[in-house]
Amino acid sequence: MRYCACIGNFDGVHLGHQKLIRETVECARQYNLIPAAITFDPDPMQYFSDYKDKILTDSEQKKELLYKYGIEEVLLFPFDDVIANMADSDFVHFVLNEMEIHTLLCGEDFSYGKNGKGNPDKLKNDPDKNFTVRIVSDLKIDDEKISSTRIRQLINNGEIEKAVSLLGHDYTITSSNNVLPPAGRYLTSEGKEYKFNPSAKIRTLNLLKEL
Repeated sequence: MRYCACIGNFDGVHLGHQKLIRETVECARQYNLIPAAITFDPDPMQYFSDYKDKILTDSEQKKELLYKYGIEEVLLFPFDDVIANMADSDFVHFVLNEMEIHTLLCGEDFSYGKNGKGNPDKLKNDPDKNFTVRIVSDLKIDDEKISSTRIRQLINNGEIEKAVSLLGHDYTITSSNNVLPPAGRYLTSEGKEYKFNPSAKIRTLNLLKEL
């Protein structure tokens, strides 16, 4: 069976991503397709920073959240030198065209191909693609787009409650590879106060707000 698929990095699987996922699931129901998500490991942001940049969700967290919100198949691509240096037209013709996609949904800021030269309009107007493209508008709160970058900044500032409101779920720390808040007092999803120290050994922690 063919896919109705959304594509992106999905770091954090935040409310903006969830909007894209909902529309993907609705598309799949409409055409009797499998709702799928196409994403990458490692996150391209980490690849280009030699893993110096921190992420909101690792691959396992990301997959768990994608399934939670209705995706049935996660198509995880290794983001390596081949993908990073592939021309945008080649990515469409040799990767996407080979994936049994009926409809592909992407956000307004989606980019692909070497140096991110491909964009949603270019993808939609590519005459050689063998699937339909839908561009899903950004989700904004207070006239500001919800983005993984914005959420990372909030967590770095210790504004966990605001970050959680944009994520749409608890913020879960599983390792030092996650974006870490500054040292301080935080409320966990179990309703307990936790004194967080970024230099201490990291354990799985679900944070709701700062105290």
